[in-house]
Amino acid sequence: GLKYKRQKIDEGDYTAIITARPDMGIPRDLYFKVGVERKNSVDELAGNLAEKTDTRDDIRLERELMRAKAKGIKMFLVIEDPNGLEVIKNGTYRSQYGSKAFVGKLSSLQDKYIQDTIFTSNLNSGYHIYRKLYYSVRNFLKAGEIQPDETGDLYGIS
Repeated sequence: GLKYKRQKIDEGDYTAIITARPDMGIPRDLYFKVGVERKNSVDELAGNLAEKTDTRDDIRLERELMRAKAKGIKMFLVIEDPNGLEVIKNGTYRSQYGSKAFVGKLSSLQDKYIQDTIFTSNLNSGYHIYRKLYYSVRNFLKAGEIQPDETGDLYGIS
């Protein structure tokens, strides 16, 4: 039942905004440097991590996370499988990507780029996406990290 705005973003699947409310002293939309990448299964994540690289040394997902880090965007990963960590450890997913390599690559990405990884059911993924975005925005506002955006940058929060 939450209002939302559909808009392409380059880092993650979801982000947070406060839409313009001149009546409340908010003259323009405020975008926050936070993103959530959602995967609908461990299989999808394994496919992303095992994808053949193009002419670069890294995978598309890693490049997206690298861009987010370079822009100062906090990223969260939501994987729709409540037993996801056990599935990865046991290798019971659809991919030729080995369990040890999967754990290593995921752990490396978590260390470098991801604030938190949540394994949850698809019924609860919306809840987790909402709470991560809500509390990130709350912390940005409490810290007073809002600055005017004169550059036209999508993220008007520094």
